[in-house]
Amino acid sequence: MSNKLIVIEGLDGSGKSTLSNSLFKRIPTTFQYREPFDEDGFIANYLDSKFRFYPLDPLFLTFLYIRDRAENKYHVENQLRYWDVLCDRSRYSTYAYQNAMGVDMGKIREIEESFASPSIPDLVIFLDMPTRLAMERIGNRGSRSYYEKADFLAKVRRNYRDIFVHKKYDWLNCNSVVIDATLSEQEVLEGAIYSIGWLELNIAS
Repeated sequence: MSNKLIVIEGLDGSGKSTLSNSLFKRIPTTFQYREPFDEDGFIANYLDSKFRFYPLDPLFLTFLYIRDRAENKYHVENQLRYWDVLCDRSRYSTYAYQNAMGVDMGKIREIEESFASPSIPDLVIFLDMPTRLAMERIGNRGSRSYYEKADFLAKVRRNYRDIFVHKKYDWLNCNSVVIDATLSEQEVLEGAIYSIGWLELNIAS
C-alpha cells in the first residue's frame, strides 16, 4: 500500500494547525509540514510592510507561493516514500487567497501550469467556518497578518466553498471532505479520523 498525502485547508483561525498536530499524534508513521516552506523567509518578509518599499503585488505573490511549492515538490515526494504526509495548506490556498486579492483563477492556473505539476493529495480536509468566528479566534492571538481581515476572509471562504462544496473548478476537483470547524476540537478530530478511514492508515487510539 502506497503512502498517502493528506492536506488540511481552511481560513486563518479555523483550526488547521490544531487538527494537523492532533492527527500527527494519532498517525505514528506521518511526516508533517506546512506551506509555504519559506514561511520565515522571503515570502514572510514580502508580506511584512517593514520590509516592503512598494505596494504589495498580488500577481508576484501568487508566483512566489507557486514557485515555493514547485521547488519543494521533490521534498514532499521523497517523504512519501517513507511516510504518510500531512500538509497544512497546499495549492487550494493559493487559489482561494490570491483570487481574493484580485488574481483571476485562470491566471493562477496558468502560472501553476508553467511549473512542474503539483502533488495531488489523496484527501483534502476543508475546515469550514463562518468568517465572524474565524475573526474572533484570530483576535485572541494578538497581532494579525496581512490576510487576517474580515472582508478579505469572507472572499477567501467563498472561494474555498466554490472549490470544495460547489466543485466549480474542474481542474481543482479532488477527494475532499468538508468538516464544520465550529465543532469542538475533539469532534473535528473525530470527523477527520472518520473521513480518512478509507485510506487505511495506522491510526492510534
